Amino acid sequence: MQQDCREPPAAPFQAVPPSRSRRNQASRHGAVPWWPLGLLLIAPGGALLQRSLPEHALATGAALLAASGLTYLLYAEDKRRAQLGIWRIPEMVLHLGALGGGWPGAFAAQRRLRHKTAKPRFLLVFWLVVAGYEIVALDCLLGWPGRDKLTATLQAA
Repeated sequence: MQQDCREPPAAPFQAVPPSRSRRNQASRHGAVPWWPLGLLLIAPGGALLQRSLPEHALATGAALLAASGLTYLLYAEDKRRAQLGIWRIPEMVLHLGALGGGWPGAFAAQRRLRHKTAKPRFLLVFWLVVAGYEIVALDCLLGWPGRDKLTATLQAA
């Protein structure tokens, strides 16, 4: 059997590419696993429902949804600018969006757009913001024992 000199020699064993699982294909196409976000929203959602006056609960929820949407759009715009190599949105602005109630939108943008997921310092600040919301929400649901203890400690100092 004569081999054409223009072709590379045939390998005796060719590696079979690994099959892609449905999960890997989904994440490759931007699917977001929503269950972690749902878990993170339980305590803040419960605190919002428990402590808001009925006439303000809808407006507060709408404001938080708008903050999440705006934060998601900020991430998307920053990702677009990064791809184009032009002036970027400062990380502090992205963090302020999360701090202003838009952390669910930031979480979704990080997963769906795969943006800001490889920067440990950025993620540390982001998760501190999320943890702050969770702690305050849990304290609210428990009747503010942490707030009361902190207030007493500060007054004693």
